[in-house]
Amino acid sequence: MGQLADVLVDSGLLDEWDAENKAEVAKAMARVIDGWLGTASPVTGFAKRVR
Repeated sequence: MGQLADVLVDSGLLDEWDAENKAEVAKAMARVIDGWLGTASPVTGFAKRVR
């Protein structure tokens, strides 16, 4: 498991069994970035309105 996956697992953003799955790590990172930017991505569909 890499350092990025370790942080995501420790933060509860990624399940430990998905830590070696590049697609799941990418999805978790997309959720993090979406949250920071307040945008929607095609990966997560997450969006929040920024005023």
